Amino acid sequence: MRRIFKLTLLVSLAFTFLTFNRTLGAHVASFFAQDRVDFVRDIQPIFQAHCAQCHGAEKQSSQLSVLNKTSIARVLVPGNSKNSRLVHRLLGLNGEARMPKGGEALKPEQIAMIQRWIDEGADFPVSASVEAKSTRHWSLVTPVSPAIPSVRNKSWVRNPIDSFILARLEKENLKPSPEADKATLLRRLSLDLIGLLPTPEELEAFLKDNAPNAYEKQVERLLASPHYGERWGRHWLDQARYADSNGYTIDGERVMWPYRDWVIQAFNEDKPFDRFTIEQLAGDLLPNPTKAQLVATGFHRNTVINEEGGVDPEQARVEQVMDRLSTTGAVWLGLTIGCAQCHTHKFDPIPHKEYYQMLAFFNSTMDVNNQGPVVPVVRGEMFGKPETIADPNDATMARRNMMTGELKQGDWERMEIARLERNPAVTAPNQAVEWLPFDIVKFDTEAAGKLQRLDDGSFLIAANGSANDAYRILVRINSPRVAAVRLRVLPHEALPKNGPGLAGDGTFALSEFYIDSEGGRHSFNDAFADDEQSSFPARAASDGDRRTGWAVTVAADNPKPHEAVFVYAKPKEFASRQIQFVMRHDAETGRGIGHFAIEVATETPHDARGAALLTALKQPLNARTPEQQTLVAAAYASARAVRERQAGNAVMAMIMRDVAVPRESYIFRRGDFTRPDKAAGLLQPGVLSAVAPVLSEPGTPRTRLDLAKWLVNPANPLTPRVTMNRIWMRYFGRGIVETEEDFGTQGARPSHPELLDWLATEFIRQGWSMKAMHRLIVNSATYRQSSSARKDLVDIDPRNLLLARQERFRVEAEIVRDAALTASGLLNPKIGGPSVRPPQPDGVYAFTQNRKNWTTATGADRFRRAMYTHFFRSAPYPLFTTFDTPDFQQVCTRRHRSNTPLQSLTLANDPAFLEIAQGLAARLVRDVPGEFAATLDARLKQAFTLCFSRPPNAAELAALHSYVERQVQGFTRQPVSSLVNKDLTQAGLTEAQAAALTAAARVLFNTDNFITRE
Repeated sequence: MRRIFKLTLLVSLAFTFLTFNRTLGAHVASFFAQDRVDFVRDIQPIFQAHCAQCHGAEKQSSQLSVLNKTSIARVLVPGNSKNSRLVHRLLGLNGEARMPKGGEALKPEQIAMIQRWIDEGADFPVSASVEAKSTRHWSLVTPVSPAIPSVRNKSWVRNPIDSFILARLEKENLKPSPEADKATLLRRLSLDLIGLLPTPEELEAFLKDNAPNAYEKQVERLLASPHYGERWGRHWLDQARYADSNGYTIDGERVMWPYRDWVIQAFNEDKPFDRFTIEQLAGDLLPNPTKAQLVATGFHRNTVINEEGGVDPEQARVEQVMDRLSTTGAVWLGLTIGCAQCHTHKFDPIPHKEYYQMLAFFNSTMDVNNQGPVVPVVRGEMFGKPETIADPNDATMARRNMMTGELKQGDWERMEIARLERNPAVTAPNQAVEWLPFDIVKFDTEAAGKLQRLDDGSFLIAANGSANDAYRILVRINSPRVAAVRLRVLPHEALPKNGPGLAGDGTFALSEFYIDSEGGRHSFNDAFADDEQSSFPARAASDGDRRTGWAVTVAADNPKPHEAVFVYAKPKEFASRQIQFVMRHDAETGRGIGHFAIEVATETPHDARGAALLTALKQPLNARTPEQQTLVAAAYASARAVRERQAGNAVMAMIMRDVAVPRESYIFRRGDFTRPDKAAGLLQPGVLSAVAPVLSEPGTPRTRLDLAKWLVNPANPLTPRVTMNRIWMRYFGRGIVETEEDFGTQGARPSHPELLDWLATEFIRQGWSMKAMHRLIVNSATYRQSSSARKDLVDIDPRNLLLARQERFRVEAEIVRDAALTASGLLNPKIGGPSVRPPQPDGVYAFTQNRKNWTTATGADRFRRAMYTHFFRSAPYPLFTTFDTPDFQQVCTRRHRSNTPLQSLTLANDPAFLEIAQGLAARLVRDVPGEFAATLDARLKQAFTLCFSRPPNAAELAALHSYVERQVQGFTRQPVSSLVNKDLTQAGLTEAQAAALTAAARVLFNTDNFITRE
């Protein structure tokens, strides 16, 4: 009998605390008592630094490798260093030539450490033994499709997967488990392929279908479902470290959902994995890339961003570049490539130099923090169905529509009067202010363009870094007070049409101008200019919207200087006197400012035009002079033009671009970006020499496109193995290689090596089709086995490594919520679009550095799939952390699964799950109408079908029926209004009956069976 009412409150916190303290104390005592020499900690670094060049993995003079346990044993006498030839050679005793040959002798303390290690037994862990290159590690050998093994029980085999599994089982004298019942199979298949529970109608249809291919038809139906892309896209987003915020303590928001939509669509259209890889790593470098291919490069814009005060911009950039390399190594190669950042990898063939050669592929990207290249994307565009009108149920877009909807003149005039009255420049005295110079500390651009400071103090772009570069000028001001900043744009003969802009017609478009100082961004409150285009007024460069900005009218034959003045509502005080001006050019491609000068003022200057406009606006319409009417009309037209640029639901999606001139790349000594080893020479981008194929010498510098093509070259031994191993892990709870993030020498060996090689080669043979491989796996007899435990396997294979049965495991956090929404009938199946904010408990952000904005969604957005829930890295949605969702500060290739009391408490008490339980109770009343007592059993049976895809047995039904009756009695005596759903009382239930039915729904959600995929 299945036990479904067992909650997961399994441990005592007090017992855990006492056990932890006792265990910790034992570990601490052991630590201080331990003084034996440790090979990995004490000996291996000496060998690596002084001996491995001649006696290591690359080269084995006299057939000796000091890094290999078997090899070095020939020159050791464990327990007796005096008679060990290794010591004789290190000391030059008994006529032996001293080692290292031709090199500096080891220090006495190093030799003493080696002697002590030998005297203590020369313990050399097998895991630390490095194989010689002549015997390459299995994962670095390009796979060849193996012969499919023959088996005795041929009738069990449905496809080659089963032959490999059964051959191993028969070798161990084991039999596979019988096929699971049809209801379990459909529930398993639905959770695995689309992450949703089957509906009662789908279940009934499958149970009635007695055709030989009934199961295969369900496979095809689910693979064709648009929810397939959501389910498998969510797995990929873990590896992409997808989130809606920047990370660290400030954890500001970012727009990444267009990339998420691209991933979903890529899976749904079964984009071949080689193209899937190339577009994400180098879509911007393809010939004439589409917008979708540009959005795909958001994969590596998912890095965390440090916005803390005092952060060195170059350090932050390098850390992001290193994260991109480590992520690429983990996702495609299954190697811990980041271990070679400071030195040659201790165990795998990843030389220090080659790490930095691979790093060079990413070293020339032009993004810095959350700034950099972007493209406008509207909701639905990645699915080929752009929505030009925002969804009225979308709370995010509703807020934007308040700002970007139709602008009526009367409304605009009232808002404009209020804006002008807040602008201190409008009311400032009409007198000249002193514009002050400052001392330059440093200046640069984000995209490695070249800024040149001229003799008159102005700046000229001598070499443009990109079409949308940003300039940074760090200065020291003479007074801490800043009331206004003047930006002058100047013609120059070196610019197109003499400038002042970089566009072919000499124009520019400044999207943002602000000050960075003392750990924060200080945006201006308003701005005015002596000249501006109607759709590009100066104040638009301080509105925080990168689609708008300031531009001037440039006379083609006679460009003139122009200026904009940016003001603060109240003068700012910068105690450090060090500020950085930031100028961004994202509104229009290729329209950067070419020649400019900046000055500051401690007093607010007068805005004569703004003052005149305010006077005109305060006049009744019929009392305005013709000049005032013209002034108001022009301002209104400008406001409408800006509004049109903001209209719709377009967002700026972060993408990758390279700078025009590649950055120089060097080895960093000990991984320190401040210590480039220029003596070792400039590095060109390159790949790992130990991993096939070898790249030919390029005629032009290699790019990320070369890297991407190398990763998916059929000769690459790692990418197809690593990818198929992860897919296998999703279906069986663990990979064929259990350490799926580490295919190096420290990783686990495959449980079925021939099967892994067959899957890898079949993946390539199928044109890198992921759906083809899913189809192959889920149609296999191996997958279709029952997951019931077997006594005969307890001693032989307790961890089920041989797969004599299917694996049962708890579903991920997102699927816990999605399953509950499916069962309740509340699920909003809409796919894609901006992230939403469903209900969550109060106080989640009480201890975050910056208070987060969490306006709970209303309407259908309240019940979107969990993958669309807004994800703050510093404080994720509570359900996610409770059920082991990572924080995505870095790549996650495998989630851990825990079993804690808090999970049960969440399902029982989370306000969101109470609302969903009420939804399930309301659905039961809709599905089974009638008088409460007469329909109770039928409703409870329906509840079982909705939650577990099966009816209850007699004992389960009786237990749940009795529970509901007791709850009715209890709620009659003591009502609990929070459990009562008005839909239920309107359907004729008493408040006690409504509360009892909701309580029963909560019980079903709070069971192992509900959150377990069997």
